[in-house]
This record gives sequence, C-alpha cells and structure tokens, in this order.
Amino acid sequence: MAKSPAVTLFQYSSDAVGVAVPSNVIAQFFKNKKDEYTAFNTAKATYETLRVDYNSKLTLAEKLQKDTIDKDMFRKMTPTAEDLKVLNAVPPRPNYPTVPAAYNGPKD
Repeated sequence: MAKSPAVTLFQYSSDAVGVAVPSNVIAQFFKNKKDEYTAFNTAKATYETLRVDYNSKLTLAEKLQKDTIDKDMFRKMTPTAEDLKVLNAVPPRPNYPTVPAAYNGPKD
C-alpha cells in the first residue's frame, strides 16, 4: 500500500517547525465535516416542513378559539367534536436542529 504524501501544518505564520500530517487524514477530515453539514441540512429541511405544518395548525386553532369558542359560553364548556379535532391537531412544537460546530483546531 502506498504511503500518503504528508502536508506540513503550522500553527502560526511565523512558526519554523510544523507538524507533518498525512494527506489522507486531511481528506478524511473534510469528508467527515461535509457529511456532518449534509446531515444538518437534511435535518433543517425536515424541521422547516414540521415548522410550517405546526404554524398552520396553530393558526387554525387560535382562529377557532378566538372567533368561535370564546364567543359562545356553552361551546367553551363543551366543545364539539369538530372543535376538538382542530384543537387537538396542533402537533408539538419542533426543535431547531443542532448546528455543527466550526473546526477550532486540535484539542490538547
């Protein structure tokens, strides 16, 4: 198996001594970061879909509550099956996915 060429990395531009790192390690790091961001973008797209669904159902429930149920005392005490269907259709609020951390260098 052929040895990967090494890349010399310097912490500061004035450093005279660097650390030799095999190029396949650097390539693997970038591949892992790319995979991490791809997973985040997928989770974010799912979140956006759930957020739009949540907001639309919440708006319908709030509109029903404000325009109909709050104005009728008897309906407020015993909502109809249709009212309950709209009120119970609001899903739990989705959480924003965790943003991948930026690379800050090796941890000692």
